[in-house]
Amino acid sequence: MNAITQAGVYVKDQLFATLDATTRRVDVDERRRFLLTDTVGFIRKLPHHLVESFKATLQEVREADLLVHVVDAGSEDPEHQIASVEKVLKELEPKGSEPLRTPVLLVFNKIDLVDAELFTNQYRRRYPEALFVSGTDPEGGLAVRDAILARRLGGELIRTVRLPITNLGALSSFHRTQSVLDQVFEGDLCRATLRLSAIELNRLLAREGAELVDEPRD
Repeated sequence: MNAITQAGVYVKDQLFATLDATTRRVDVDERRRFLLTDTVGFIRKLPHHLVESFKATLQEVREADLLVHVVDAGSEDPEHQIASVEKVLKELEPKGSEPLRTPVLLVFNKIDLVDAELFTNQYRRRYPEALFVSGTDPEGGLAVRDAILARRLGGELIRTVRLPITNLGALSSFHRTQSVLDQVFEGDLCRATLRLSAIELNRLLAREGAELVDEPRD
């Protein structure tokens, strides 16, 4: 959390150093941003008086678009940690509710405390899409941030719109983030092919006088 957002969240090698979730906005550029929430840690055999705190955490998980599951690579049995988190999540599910379907990004943290090459080779076979990082290394934070962003941008669209040239300012942020793939002028109109989210597309259509002029494509 601190490596990605410089939030200054309290950090200590202590069980339940914090019991409150912390949320920060991550601005990658003027178009791409997301909210990152640091939740309470998970343990086996959850103490009864902490159940409510974990229920609040579960609510955060249910509302998330992506769950970043951080595993301590320096622990004696990282796979046991993974299983414990999955077990606690299932135990906290309200009876009769839909099972949790939030996509997961697995991150092995504290890779600096182990033989990184040996550890990565061992766990990469079982978890081919996992990240292996150190939260104390700025590059580790960037790797997690970029992986989150890549998952988020997996839903981006490529669409062609036509809008009045008087509203060209609506495309400025797309130019600055190199998201304009093609642009031609047709009289007093501009025809532009953009890489954008569904929300951005709807905003152009509803607020900027744009019209969609093609079918969706990859």
